[in-house]
Amino acid sequence: MKKLLILIILISLFACNTNKKEETIIEEIEIPQEEEIQEEETYMDLTFMTGTVIYAEVINILTNPSEYANKRIKIKGLFTTGKDNEDNLIFGCLIPDATACCAQGVQFVLVDDYRYPYDYPELGEDIIVEGDFYYEVHDDYTLIRLDNAILTN
Repeated sequence: MKKLLILIILISLFACNTNKKEETIIEEIEIPQEEEIQEEETYMDLTFMTGTVIYAEVINILTNPSEYANKRIKIKGLFTTGKDNEDNLIFGCLIPDATACCAQGVQFVLVDDYRYPYDYPELGEDIIVEGDFYYEVHDDYTLIRLDNAILTN
C-alpha cells in the first residue's frame, strides 16, 4: 500500500511539473574584446595564489619555459640576493612551498637604476615583483629571470 501511495505521489508530481509552462532564462554574456584576450595571454598575476600554488607554477615555468615566453609575470615571495657565475650580485624573489621545506627562486632585474642595499628591501622581506619573462636553457639548468621588473613590498 505504501509503495502504491509513493508511486501515485511521484506520478502526480511529475504530471504537475510537465504541465507547467517552461520558462526560458536569458542571461547576458559579455564577449571579451580582442585586447582583453591578448592581455590575458601575455600577463600572469600569481600574487593572489597561495605559496604552494605559486611554487608549483614556478616549477612548471622551469620545466616548460617556452610556454611563458613573451609574458609579463607578477609574483610574490621573499627578497633574496645571490651571486652569479662571475661573482656579480643578483637579486631574486624566493618562493617557498607551504611546508617551507622547498623553495624556488626567480631572479629579477629592475627597470630603474637602484643602489643596493639602499633602494632594496631587507633580506627575507615580503615582496611583489613584476617583469618580462626571460629564460636561458643550459646543459644542467634553466635560468629564469624577470627583466624590466618593478618591485613593491
